Order: sequence, then structure tokens, then C-alpha cells
Amino acid sequence: RLERAFSATARCTVPEMDLGALQLEGHELGSNLLLYHGCRFSHIEGILQRGFDPCFAGENAGRFFGTGIYFTDVAAKADSYVDAAVDGTRCLLLAEVCLGRLKTALRPMPRLDGTGYDAVLGEDVQHGGAMDHREYVVF
Repeated sequence: RLERAFSATARCTVPEMDLGALQLEGHELGSNLLLYHGCRFSHIEGILQRGFDPCFAGENAGRFFGTGIYFTDVAAKADSYVDAAVDGTRCLLLAEVCLGRLKTALRPMPRLDGTGYDAVLGEDVQHGGAMDHREYVVF
């Protein structure tokens, strides 16, 4: 569930950040985190007005962990899914994401559907998984 979204536009490179430092005070993994979402520029306004639409899930880059809304804790990862507006503007969303009941996946599992859990954490190599960066998928 999206609780808050923060948007910003820039014509510069966004530095990669460790969002571990941005975890919301008093919340543990499996609860609320500030996470990045990258998408086509034409989708930004709709997301800000109506929220995320699972019908578009994986439209840009596939569905490694099922049909859900994909987030990451690495800005550079989210930026890889972004296109630029005509004037060169690029946008990332920074959202407060409630993960709820969390399932961990160490390898791609494209048939996951959220049955029995609310979100999936696709682990990165550093944490025993197969991904370059952690991916959080909310169903």
C-alpha cells in the first residue's frame, strides 16, 4: 500500500544512496520503507494523482517476482527504468511503502502472486540472492 509519494525532477544525475539510513524511525524491514520507483515519464502524473496501478506491473522490464508494483532501495536501479521527457527531464518517485507480510526470494520467481503475503523482497547477491540490487514487490 502506498502511503505517501514524494516526487522531484532534475536534469542531473541522482547519486546512489543507501536507503538503510532512510528507513523510517521505529520501523523494521517488513513494515514501512522509503523506496524508489522508476517508470516512464508519461506515467508519473497518473501515479501521483491515482496511485500505482498493478495493471502496468512489469510492463517496462518484465516480472521477476510476479505481477506487482516494483521498488528498490537503490536510486540508480530505479533510474534504469526511467525515460526522459522531451525537455530532458528525468523523474524518480520516492515512496513510503508499507510492505506488510514479507516473503523473501533468493532467485527470480515470476509466478508469485501475493497469496499468503503482501510483498516480496528479491534479495541481492550481498544477501544471498541472485539480484544485483534488492527489489521489493508489493501485491
